[in-house]
Order: sequence, then structure tokens, then C-alpha cells
Amino acid sequence: AKSDTLMGLVEALAISDEPRIVTTGVKPFKIVHTNRAWSEATGFTFLDVVGSTCRVLQGPDTSPQALKAMHEALELGQPCKATLVDYRKDGTPITSEVHCERVHGNAYWVGSLRVAEAGAGGCAAPRTPAMGACDSSQIARESTSTGESASACNRFTRPHSVDTPSQPCKRFKRLGQKKMRLNEMLANQTDPIVLCEKDYPHRIIHPNQPWLEMCGYSLEEVEGLTNKILTGPETDAAAIGRLLECVRQEKPS
Repeated sequence: AKSDTLMGLVEALAISDEPRIVTTGVKPFKIVHTNRAWSEATGFTFLDVVGSTCRVLQGPDTSPQALKAMHEALELGQPCKATLVDYRKDGTPITSEVHCERVHGNAYWVGSLRVAEAGAGGCAAPRTPAMGACDSSQIARESTSTGESASACNRFTRPHSVDTPSQPCKRFKRLGQKKMRLNEMLANQTDPIVLCEKDYPHRIIHPNQPWLEMCGYSLEEVEGLTNKILTGPETDAAAIGRLLECVRQEKPS
């Protein structure tokens, strides 16, 4: 079946050297995950773009025709490829090859980015045209079943306030009262949540915005590391051992 070829959410979130971005599957297609490789390629951190859209990468030399053709493909639920002129956070133009495909279940889109060429110079600069924009003929579509539409609108979420010491404890207790699906964890904008690999040493895949703000780290700093970064001299080693045993037995803790 065609659905068997769709990327799963676990695969989309997996630690990879390929720049990846995951958005919601419905308008306005808000960004819910970026990996370290994507941040290195674009200069934007996860906290820079969470809750916004891929419009943050666009500038004067980004082809409206190419974007339109890409959006039309997404509106039909079709994976698509395009070569676009994007812009790094510092304003440097880059030519990037973008491949978008649905995550199984249509809840998310995952975009893979390959930078083909970068503009000269690394200093901050206005987003001025520096490269020829591509046209709609550069879009390659792949047939599949229908999905959700795409949008070019751009929204930023207001950062959450830092939790008081009592709030995280209440939230973690509430989380432990039920099993959460992966997509619920990814979309959660209230509880501090960190997603880790199932197998030991349980490397960090995706911390959400409240977790990052509570712990004071950036996603780029912790991706691929473990929760050991949060431990210190006063951390209860016995409690950590009990938690790891629960994880090993796949029991909530």
C-alpha cells in the first residue's frame, strides 16, 4: 500500500545529519520541530522558529512561482521537490533543494533540506537579491493520496513564561496519569516534555519549548545527548536508577 511508504513520525524525528523540519499537517503549518543540522544550515535555532512557518526562510529572491507550485502540490496531498532561494538568519542567500512529504497519518509534514550553494560572506546583511530565483518548472511532484493544504503565512508564538518551582511537579504528575501518544507530546505547548530514543542510553530527540525554557538549554545544545546533562552532585542516584528501570520495563514512572 502507498501508506506503507510514508515516513513515520518516529523516523521524521530521528537524529540525522540531514537538515529536517517538521510542521503541523494543517494550516498555518506551524513548525513543531527542527533538528540541529537544519539549524546549522539556516542559522535559526528551534526557539527562533517554533510556532512560525517556513516563511522565515523567504526573501526578495525567493520565487513566488516556485512557492505557488509547491503549495499546489501540498494542497493535493502530494510530496514535492523544489529548488528555492532561501535566506539564512543573517541574511545570506542560499540555494536549497527542498523535499516535503507527509508523515504517516497526515498529522504532520516533514521537510528535508539540502543546501546546494551559499552566498559569499557570513556577516549579517539585509535580505537583498543575490541569486537567480527558480521557476515552477523546477518543481517535481510525486503522486500519492490526498492530504492537507499549505500556507505561506507566518506566525510567531509568544514565549511561555518560566515555570515557578511548583508548576513542573504538578505537570509531570499529570503527565504520569495517562499514556500520551507521540503526536500529543509533540504538539503539547504547556507541559515541559522531552522525547528520547527508546533504547539505552536514551539520547534526546526533541525537547519542546516549555522544557527548553524551564531547563535553560537550546535544542541544538541537547540533541543527541542524554538527560544526564540535568544531573549534578545533589541528584538522587537511587531515584535515577528507579527511573531507568521503569524505562527498561516500559512502565510509566
